[in-house]
Amino acid sequence: MNKRPKLSLLASVGVLALMLAVVAAEPAVAAESSEIGKNVGNEVKTWATALILGVAALVGIPALAKRNVGEAMSLLLVLLIVGMFAFAPSETKAIIKGVASAIAGG
Repeated sequence: MNKRPKLSLLASVGVLALMLAVVAAEPAVAAESSEIGKNVGNEVKTWATALILGVAALVGIPALAKRNVGEAMSLLLVLLIVGMFAFAPSETKAIIKGVASAIAGG
């Protein structure tokens, strides 16, 4: 059995994947260094908002099927916290600052 075609195919797929990663990552790298963090943050926000509901459904369906209220409530709490960071980061920042100032007493 000749392993040469498999190796060639694997190398081709690897190079193609690398090229796609470079092309996809290009918008995240801004012309100015001050915008790199903003672009990466926007990319992470996009991924988080797209994935949060799908993951919630995959984890929540077994909880609903078992009628496990404790598991469902813990999932709800986790989704609420993660959703706050994904969907409303500025409001979450204000809440965190308010709690921190209340704890610090100032």
